[in-house]
Amino acid sequence: MVTSGVRGPTYRLGVFLDSVLKPVSEEYCRGELVKDTTEFLQRLKGSSDNGDFSGEGLNLVAMDICALYPNIKIDVALMAVRDALNKNSEYNDKEKDAIISVLSYTLKNSVVHYRGEWFQSAEGAPTGNPEVPSVANIFVKYVVDQKILPHPDVYFLNKMSHRARFLDDIWGIWGGSQESFILFLEKVNCVGKEFGVTFTGDCGTSVEFLDVTTRLENGSVETTMYVKPTDSTRYLDRRSYHSRHTFRGMPYSQFRRAAAICSSIDDREYHVQRMEQKFVDSGFKREDLKDARDKALALDRMELLSARAKKADNKEVLTCVINYDPDLKRELNQFFKDHEQELQRALGDVNLVVSERRHANTSSLLFKKRGFSQKAMPSLNDQRCSSKRCKTRSTMNLDKTVLVNGKLVKLDFRCNCSTESVIYVAICKICCVQNHMNVNNFYFGQTVNSLMSRCNGHRDKFKPDRFDQSALSMHVMDSHIEEFGSKLENFDFGIVKSVSPMDLDRAEDCLIYSTKADIVGLNRYKVSR
Repeated sequence: MVTSGVRGPTYRLGVFLDSVLKPVSEEYCRGELVKDTTEFLQRLKGSSDNGDFSGEGLNLVAMDICALYPNIKIDVALMAVRDALNKNSEYNDKEKDAIISVLSYTLKNSVVHYRGEWFQSAEGAPTGNPEVPSVANIFVKYVVDQKILPHPDVYFLNKMSHRARFLDDIWGIWGGSQESFILFLEKVNCVGKEFGVTFTGDCGTSVEFLDVTTRLENGSVETTMYVKPTDSTRYLDRRSYHSRHTFRGMPYSQFRRAAAICSSIDDREYHVQRMEQKFVDSGFKREDLKDARDKALALDRMELLSARAKKADNKEVLTCVINYDPDLKRELNQFFKDHEQELQRALGDVNLVVSERRHANTSSLLFKKRGFSQKAMPSLNDQRCSSKRCKTRSTMNLDKTVLVNGKLVKLDFRCNCSTESVIYVAICKICCVQNHMNVNNFYFGQTVNSLMSRCNGHRDKFKPDRFDQSALSMHVMDSHIEEFGSKLENFDFGIVKSVSPMDLDRAEDCLIYSTKADIVGLNRYKVSR
């Protein structure tokens, strides 16, 4: 089951680790890893041109690792990543240790989101973490090449060559009989169990890999599209509200895919006709599909599979950002083209790109803008709640704007002391009387609960054995010990704003930084936990 770790506590660490490990993984697995079907077909074409399929007694094999992610052993994965870093990176030992330490933390403490709840991973690697695909690729390469294949029980049975792999799917040429492959697979699984890796496999003149069926015929490999028996082949409904270019491009891209995969003209026409009928079943008109079908069938398959070298372009990109306006974008691009030499003399050798800002859509206005997504609340004359039993009501005495260390802070008078998830300010009344400069007398705090509940927590710390657990009680103990018994009556409270629970830390840090509360205010106190 694929789950999401987005917004989990280790997700941003995972994004960083992926940027570090992805290039290492690509280099470590170079020679066997394929990124997509096109690259696999290009490799088959190269092997066929070299005569690699012309030997006697050859078969094809396809192997699949059973439940890779849940069975990844974290300790083995960390060993594999360290081996990859040693062989395919220029990091020093301290940097490698740091990468392994952070990776160990994310893999062992990751959580996933499922049906509105968070769960911590108990075994294996979570599918929703960004760093896991790179780790999985390194793990498979390490276990197969350094633990399983060199094992004495496996080494002399291995007759596989020209191996290609896409994550946990492996394809190769087998230089022996089907019976020898079955024995090889049994020994591989016996050794692989120790590392959490077991395989299912198939051997013969025809096997499936990705969305391709490969078939040995007369010393070469023929390919056709592979469609799983459970695949319903359903396309986007033509009546749905998507851009026109989506409906124009989708049929052609699918027909082009069949043209690239199918080496036989008959197979190509069969699969294009099958997909065309599926598009018709999804609401497309057959006459609208004709141009895309004819264009795809006219393509040269060899040209499609020719590996095109990427043009090296080290020019600096200069982006011209405009509001969404197709006509203006077209005119600007034409202007840049007509005056290319003049612009190069003025700006240097740069690539000029026109980028359009996306218009705000209805959903972003209704569901992302706080002013629309929150229930409208009237502004009140004060921030006291209506409960007569609330002890915090009497301390909510601040005006709508308060001066804090020379900075004006506005309070949200739509909130009261029963509002949850708030940023609040507390100002010592005694210091205000003694010192009108308002120095060293203010404190910013946050609470996911109501201010009423948070103040009860502060109030409980006004005891000789607990005063060091609250910055407010520590201040009164240090500066106004004779008023220690008055507890929170020494302070005036106010709610700066209400924010979502996930934004509390950021909002509090912003206020503390802008007012220097951690330097001259009460936030400088280090409380005990």
